[in-house]
Amino acid sequence: MKLFREQRVPATASWGEAAGLRDQLDDTLDNLASALAGVASGGNDPQPLVHAFYMLDLTVSAWTQPHPRPRRNWARTVGLAVESLRDAGDLFVEALIAPTALAAQAAARLAQGAFDQAKERLDDLAEYRKYASFDDDVGVFIEQFMTSNRLESSSSSLTELDAALRERHGLSSGATSGAGVELDLYRPVVVLALDEDRVARIVPLIERTIRSERLRSLALHDVWAEEHGRVVALLSAMLVRTFTGIADRSELQTVSELLDMVLKLKEGHVKHLLATVLHVSDAGNYEALLSVSTGTVFKSAEAQFPELQLGTLNRTLRNAAGHSAFNVDESGVTVRENGTPRTFLVADFLNDVLEYLELSIILQVGLVRACAELGIEIPASRHLSNSDRRMAIRTFAAGIGWENIAVTDLAPVTRISAQGSSAVFARVGSALVNLLPQDAEMLHVELTDGERVRRCEADLARLRNSRLTEDVLTVPGALQMAHIAAAHQVDGTTASSPDEWSSFAHAIALDETATEIQRLRGLRQLRALAEECGVGGLLLRVVEVHQARLRKKLEHRGSEGPGNSFVRSEAKLPGTAFRSLHP
Repeated sequence: MKLFREQRVPATASWGEAAGLRDQLDDTLDNLASALAGVASGGNDPQPLVHAFYMLDLTVSAWTQPHPRPRRNWARTVGLAVESLRDAGDLFVEALIAPTALAAQAAARLAQGAFDQAKERLDDLAEYRKYASFDDDVGVFIEQFMTSNRLESSSSSLTELDAALRERHGLSSGATSGAGVELDLYRPVVVLALDEDRVARIVPLIERTIRSERLRSLALHDVWAEEHGRVVALLSAMLVRTFTGIADRSELQTVSELLDMVLKLKEGHVKHLLATVLHVSDAGNYEALLSVSTGTVFKSAEAQFPELQLGTLNRTLRNAAGHSAFNVDESGVTVRENGTPRTFLVADFLNDVLEYLELSIILQVGLVRACAELGIEIPASRHLSNSDRRMAIRTFAAGIGWENIAVTDLAPVTRISAQGSSAVFARVGSALVNLLPQDAEMLHVELTDGERVRRCEADLARLRNSRLTEDVLTVPGALQMAHIAAAHQVDGTTASSPDEWSSFAHAIALDETATEIQRLRGLRQLRALAEECGVGGLLLRVVEVHQARLRKKLEHRGSEGPGNSFVRSEAKLPGTAFRSLHP
């Protein structure tokens, strides 16, 4: 073994050699296992072990170097997994040549830890392989990723889902609602197409830089809000158009779409957000920066924030996009800059295009996080497209546990088909109503729930008039919740459980901020609404009990006044803790 240590020399390889080394990996690992077995049985020839580790060193070197996007994260994970296997083998050698039994046991434990780490990284690779393509439909891709990564406890409302996602992304409990869902929409693109480590490293810098009252002031300006809505809508539409239907386009059309994306990112979304960062950091005026050339904005941002590495962006592609000076042939993508042709390998071309998208996502995520922590609510863009709406519906549906989601119509009837539980439908309509066109009147969902096909309906017109604006443990808030429940049906009956309807009654009866008369009126309204929905049994008995107690109290007091004998903190009736039910 001393000879092995003397003869082993670290080896390096380029990322271009990675594919060939991966193809040989099984043989390399078999050779390592065989060499280790030989040493364990008393063999003295170091060459098999030297060769096995030489091949492992080459593989680790080739796969841990930065690979071109979109395979960068996947390649890094391959390299780290093989590195763990190599380290485990190295530690096993240490165990075999240890001078004492205790030292051998210690090295063996470390080797087992390295093997376990390798297994975890190989499990990560399985997810990369499963979702490594857009499946020719970016909506399906997002849905698949969201479904595979959804939270263990499926959320029954958009509010619950967003709160859980805010926690997942490290936002504070007081962060603005909606930020969790938005951040999760960017996750699959970051993981599967960009450089996840770089995004994770630079986003906090952007967030810290712009998380100030200057951002709040800027966000209130109509000029900023209008431009933000415009460029974000264009970004979304551009991503959908660029990454949908790739199989039906020629190589030339695909390159044209990608170059067009570079140009629009540079002149639109990226320029707007760089101007925002410069303004908030007191290095420029937002409106003035919008009026100057994009190159000037880039130079200012590069000087202020070298960490963004704006100088590494491929300016040749940017210029080619503006002049349509490009072509595609067997040698790669050729672009002309000032009349001089320059050819890029396809891998390099894709990497450079995606680097622009990466900058855009870094700036957008940093802005979303800063706004969320400051409590700034950015209004939805008035330019929201139907493709955006369909993707948002798919994302939400995947987040609550539904699969194989299809959105066929949006208005006047929004039609969705999916597989999953109908138990969560009771607030789906109210969660989606703001995403749908104003002329959408009904939501129809055909849901395959186990062996049964459920027909779920939500009255969108009714939901628009039943927004939750009050505390759900007050008379008006509980009645608003009841109207929301009444707007949802599964197979012709209310989608809410008897316990939920009873919770509304408990909240009305135990509202100490209301008079007994107001509570009795609320209970009558609830009963009428329940009868309209065909709800009886337990709810009617609960209502009658509360009504009798309130009437008796009125008779005893002989006058109307604020109730104080039904204190919520003393209530033990089931179903009163239903704050989490609201959408």
